[in-house]
Amino acid sequence: MMVDRELGERYHEKNNAIGDVLFEVDNLASKGGFQNVSFKVKQGEILGVAGLMGAGRTEVMETIFDYRKKQSGSVNFSKINLTKKGKCSTCKRLHSL
Repeated sequence: MMVDRELGERYHEKNNAIGDVLFEVDNLASKGGFQNVSFKVKQGEILGVAGLMGAGRTEVMETIFDYRKKQSGSVNFSKINLTKKGKCSTCKRLHSL
């Protein structure tokens, strides 16, 4: 209703196979910011991060990419713990998604 047409008119349905977990954030927390952020993204899925201004979207993403210090939790890509690798390695691996 928002675009005044059926979405099927332009976007055809795709049957992408969903694979194994490729990217996982587990109990990520940032001091004074957010706590217990966890999610998994499987191969073939698309993740969107949304929320109101001030909800912590930017803080969560900056912590995942090591631009903010995490208090606890882990970030894993292809079962490799990126929280121990450092900023450059994290960005390079996630960019390949």
